Amino acid sequence: MSIVLSAIAGIARYRYMETSLRIITIMLVITSVSELCCSVAGMYQKYFIKLSIYHFYNIIQASLISAYFIYAIAPRRMNSILTISSMLWIAAGIANLLFLQPLGTLNSNMLVLESFGFVTMSLYFIYYILKNDLAGNIFRFVHFRMAFILLVYWSSTLFFWAFVKIFWYDHWQHILTLMYIQSVIEIIVYTGIAATLYYSGKKMAGNETQ
Repeated sequence: MSIVLSAIAGIARYRYMETSLRIITIMLVITSVSELCCSVAGMYQKYFIKLSIYHFYNIIQASLISAYFIYAIAPRRMNSILTISSMLWIAAGIANLLFLQPLGTLNSNMLVLESFGFVTMSLYFIYYILKNDLAGNIFRFVHFRMAFILLVYWSSTLFFWAFVKIFWYDHWQHILTLMYIQSVIEIIVYTGIAATLYYSGKKMAGNETQ
């Protein structure tokens, strides 16, 4: 529900956003659709289809979040960097699919790789903001808030997916509690993204009408 809420918030202010935030909105829409499809597949016990969807979704997600950071920083040769980034994520996803975790299995390797990548990107981007003094009060800077939210989410995801299979196969008694905690973190994160997108778009719309 929180994912859909964040997607709706992004769509509501889409026309007023800069390209980087529009990419986040597009990712949220794709996430909402994929989660809906996976929920329906799970409901009918089509677990092969459900797990296969995540294989392709994670490649798209990785490419879009990387594109967000690239557009937000706007480096030289941005188009080349975007192309290389997308190709690397596609190659990683296909390699994992062919050699490690085929369709119908949980692609935890890709999730851990994404987590490591996005934590690194978030930390670098926060450093980039502070180094270049791009905002007087960084907590009011939309990209700082977005980077911080992504950092928190993917840090928890890195911990969760790095250990969940070990905990699960060892029948750890607190595994369900850990899963509930991760779900609560996801709700908080997507609600924060929804607020960030909505109010940043609202602010831009207000500036445009002045």
